[in-house]
Amino acid sequence: MEVQPVGGSSDSSGQLKLSEDKNLEPKKINENSLGMEMTAESGIVVDERSGKILWEKNSEQSRAIASLTKLMTALVFLDNNPGWDKEVEISSADWREGNVYIFKTGEKVKVRDLFYSMLIGSVNSSAAALARSTGLSESDFVAQMNEKAHDLGLVKTTFAEPTGLSSENQSTASEIAAILATALTNRDIKDATSRSEYTVKIATPEERTAHWHSTNWLIDSYLNKNPYTIIGGKTGSITDAGYCLATEVRKDKQNLIAVVLGSNSNETRFQDAKAIIAWAFKNYRWE
Repeated sequence: MEVQPVGGSSDSSGQLKLSEDKNLEPKKINENSLGMEMTAESGIVVDERSGKILWEKNSEQSRAIASLTKLMTALVFLDNNPGWDKEVEISSADWREGNVYIFKTGEKVKVRDLFYSMLIGSVNSSAAALARSTGLSESDFVAQMNEKAHDLGLVKTTFAEPTGLSSENQSTASEIAAILATALTNRDIKDATSRSEYTVKIATPEERTAHWHSTNWLIDSYLNKNPYTIIGGKTGSITDAGYCLATEVRKDKQNLIAVVLGSNSNETRFQDAKAIIAWAFKNYRWE
């Protein structure tokens, strides 16, 4: 499928379409340069402004997407936000496997802190508690995730739960690029997914401080130093998905969205992303 630029539209079939103005599209400098090799099973680089695909590998292949799911969880939460300062008491039912458990059962945590821990630290229990904070049942919350995917014209994206632990959460590199582009139009998602760390003070039942670092190592890489800026991004990994990453990077006022799915290690997903982003900026020019 084509990836919708910000401010783009969809046709009557619901498919996302590119801008009609070809002058917006970057031009390839070296036609003989075909891209970079990477360990990821699939991936894509898209010019955010025009929606033009600059590089792709199996970009329409449906795959498990792990915690990239949380981008859609964030979007549906924002549609049902009960208030950033609402306190949620952490329940044993919120516990999920897969990574650190920052908040303890019985602690009262503000919705804002659940949101940030979900997107920065990719905390699965925070995603479960955040969905619960909306007052929706998990099945109704997931139904809204699938409805929003349909509204975005995503025909190969389906969700079974809000954390990404299920391999039934499926999408493609091109459709993840569209989800990320939509998510990063929201300032709260953009702020959370561009932070390298976050600290919160928990008052009840015992006062303590929780601190965590972003799972997105690109934030502390050269891709977030002049002339590059990380606009936002999200990681994900489970056995069936491999190691995944979706990110948006700016250089010289031009934004690229890059997605890699199924890289073979935590480290190589970042190397894969850095390689294809650097290649795209080197091999295209913007008028």
